[in-house]
Amino acid sequence: MGSSLSVENRQHILISPNAIFSAGFLAIGDNAYSFAIWFTEPHFHSPTSVTWMANRDQPVNGKSSKLSLTNDGNMVLIDAALNTAWSSNTASSAPVELHLKDDGNLVLRRLQGTVLWQSFDFPTDTLVPARVTIPQVSISFSSMMTTFLVFITMVLMFQVPTGHNLG
Repeated sequence: MGSSLSVENRQHILISPNAIFSAGFLAIGDNAYSFAIWFTEPHFHSPTSVTWMANRDQPVNGKSSKLSLTNDGNMVLIDAALNTAWSSNTASSAPVELHLKDDGNLVLRRLQGTVLWQSFDFPTDTLVPARVTIPQVSISFSSMMTTFLVFITMVLMFQVPTGHNLG
């Protein structure tokens, strides 16, 4: 195994360069954790606004679980029993790095920049403004409508009537 982030170390958090997004282990229940990306600052609608989650359906234990970059270019989430709870299913003979970008996209890439895997290719139900394209993804009609309604609500919230000034 190469580098890893541990569920037990609360300081094992990736923060985007602009500090808007964080990634790490998030408690989702009693002794149940998921590796997730969230807005660093709490928002009015949620104390932790999660934008992406690796193991939503298979949380890991609060002890000994970790997210690791393997020597063969894969990113794996291992639980306390050493079972794989989630994997990026990638491979590379060249060294890799994990980077949380300013737009909230978690990217596994080779050191020279070739992207092997990115969270934006696996969207969840939270709208992130920079997430423009979603290649090879099937979205249900209800999920698409929810996202559309959230987007329209956000647009309407920020519109200023004609003839009015902000401030």
